[in-house]
Amino acid sequence: MIAPAEPDQTFTASGGAIYAWNGFTFSLDGLYGSGLRAGFANTDHVPAYSQVNLGISHEFRAPNAPPTTLRFDVVNVFDSIYIIRDGSGIGVFAPQFGPRRGFYFGLSQKFGPGADKPAETPTYSSAPLTKAPPSDQPPFFTKAPLATAWTWAGFYLGTNIGYSWGKSTTDAVFNDASAGSFAFATSASTSLNGVVGGAQTGYNWQAGNWLAGIEADLQLTRQRGNPAFTCPGTICNPAGAVTANFDPSQKMEWFATLRGRFGTLVTPDALAYVTGGVALGGFNNEGTISSFDGTGAPAIAPFINLTTRIGWTAGAGIEGHLGGNWTGKVEYLHLDFGSVSTIAANDLSSPLLAINLSSHITDDIVRVGLNYKFGSLGAIVTKY
Repeated sequence: MIAPAEPDQTFTASGGAIYAWNGFTFSLDGLYGSGLRAGFANTDHVPAYSQVNLGISHEFRAPNAPPTTLRFDVVNVFDSIYIIRDGSGIGVFAPQFGPRRGFYFGLSQKFGPGADKPAETPTYSSAPLTKAPPSDQPPFFTKAPLATAWTWAGFYLGTNIGYSWGKSTTDAVFNDASAGSFAFATSASTSLNGVVGGAQTGYNWQAGNWLAGIEADLQLTRQRGNPAFTCPGTICNPAGAVTANFDPSQKMEWFATLRGRFGTLVTPDALAYVTGGVALGGFNNEGTISSFDGTGAPAIAPFINLTTRIGWTAGAGIEGHLGGNWTGKVEYLHLDFGSVSTIAANDLSSPLLAINLSSHITDDIVRVGLNYKFGSLGAIVTKY
């Protein structure tokens, strides 16, 4: 849909799509605006903005119970930072910004008369349902077929893939190493985004509709960022500004988690759960320090620091029985690795320069997974 907007915003547009498959509903929608009014007497406008949202939902039905819908949404998928109003313009009193990326889980249930009864259209026939056996033949009996009831309990192994939105906030402190004195401090933030993929294994215990379990996973990733830090030449070196760069990059190369899981069965074949535990990550901080020597010539020194950090993780997910021994899941995790420290020096610089870098690294992950549960499916029951 495209519609005229208020004065000095040429137009707005919004659209979306919904796809239903195998009981799941997938949604995609977005919006675009050419920029609202700004400036004295509304003679200007703020930059254009856009936002994309994703969602997935599934309706679960249990016998003699109202249907329950479980939903997961990602608002502002690409984490676009945009301003709606900048505080200027007639009738505008404060700056306003669009929402940052957010992850939301929802659980809803229908209620009211007939909510637990799916719509059905009965059919009728005048033909006899069965043909009566001749009177000279004995009655014929058959046994009801047997079916295996699904159970979540047991050991499983699987794989997963997803996308990660990480963030590194780094404090940089420049020091005159020759004098042992503090020179300058600054900070910067950068995104560490990338695809993640790996494997998981775990064990579940089930008691009625409740489930408890433990899960471990190992992920490989190519998340990286390139923050840079500058110390003015009048402070760190009379010959010019001194810079420290994560060039080629600050990278998260892998991480692993060990988590507990606790959940409840929405239906016998659908599980909603929360999870949390410890996380371990591997980081590669590689870059250069650019300064000047005693003659004023450029002096560039590389640095590299490989380290691992222990942190924590928490999240939630939904998992469904796909058939046989297979299950599929959608999961969100937040990870916090605390501070990752790097100490580097430029021995060619005059004065001798050292820098301390301390990065607080967090991560938000959305992934899908496929598991295979070993052992029997569960109890044998009669199927009518």
